[in-house]
Amino acid sequence: MGISSAYASLVFSFLSFIVAVPSAIKVFNWTAALYRGHISFEAPMLYAMSFLGLFTIGGPTGLFLASVPIDVHVTDTYFVVAHFHFIMVGGSVSAFFAGLHFWWPKITGRMYHESWAKFSAVTTFVGFMVTFFPQFIMGYEGMPRRYHVYPDVFQTYHVISTAGALILSIAYLFPLFYLPWSLRHGDRAGNNPWAGATGLEWTTPSPAAEGEFLAHSACRFRALPIPREGPLGGPRRTRTAPRPARGTMSETSPALREPWPDLARQREGVSFGVWAFLASEALFFGGLFLGYTVYRNLYPGAFLTAARETDIFYGTLNTAILLTSSLTMAVAERGAQQGLRRMALWCLAVTSSTWRSRPPRWRSSCFSS
Repeated sequence: MGISSAYASLVFSFLSFIVAVPSAIKVFNWTAALYRGHISFEAPMLYAMSFLGLFTIGGPTGLFLASVPIDVHVTDTYFVVAHFHFIMVGGSVSAFFAGLHFWWPKITGRMYHESWAKFSAVTTFVGFMVTFFPQFIMGYEGMPRRYHVYPDVFQTYHVISTAGALILSIAYLFPLFYLPWSLRHGDRAGNNPWAGATGLEWTTPSPAAEGEFLAHSACRFRALPIPREGPLGGPRRTRTAPRPARGTMSETSPALREPWPDLARQREGVSFGVWAFLASEALFFGGLFLGYTVYRNLYPGAFLTAARETDIFYGTLNTAILLTSSLTMAVAERGAQQGLRRMALWCLAVTSSTWRSRPPRWRSSCFSS
């Protein structure tokens, strides 16, 4: 492996990690949308929860592939097959079925059999997990993809995966039975068969006539209720305090006040965000430490060669800056509380700045193997 290949692997790893950022943000958005909600587990919600679970499992496994040492070990194995299907097939198909079951009454004017739909949603999730989760284990143990001949040690995993594929095929074929059945024998849907649906489409007849929104869009918009509650059910705040002078920061400023009715609800909402942040940090650093462990144990020769070439001074300096950034963040928060705007901005700038160290001077011997 040459130096150019090493830098290409670095770019690949960086871009793969970057892809995980918007994906993680969306997962947290979808999860937070369920927080303090009145959730009912009809078929569309079961499919949506299945999508969220499969997508969440597929996401962290992508972080493993973004770590170059692990990717060297599991590339072109069943680990990649399982990761791809969890994201592109499991998540996409479950989300499609969730939308199909949610808007099917509006499209057709008929309700499908709810028990059959729930059975199909649960079977889809179970069948998908039984099919592809064993492939993560096979890939980690070295089973390559696109091979029909394999050692006996992988036989049990292949049998389990095949059984899961049969379950998954039944789950996918089942809607092809009860959805057409509902066109003739399903109950009338009415305008809004879902008690909690508030979109404009649920104010129109089912199925909606052609041009329905063009004829009644103005009155439909005016008919929507205006929320009179805050983010967590408390009264909506109004701006009663005077705006502070330009260039000052104050805790009493309406722009800085937290929109919570009381301290207990504020702590409840903030704790959810803190735990979500800690979970993301655990996944990120867990992937880094796992990559380090795999690299050191599977490739001891290359690890020792690279360790001799690494400049310890810059690594130690970066670590010191990372640890002291907590101090500058605390000083920035203190400055904001006391109205010291300039000090707060300077400390935030120091906290967010990144240390740009020169790359270590790798010798060609590091990549000769």
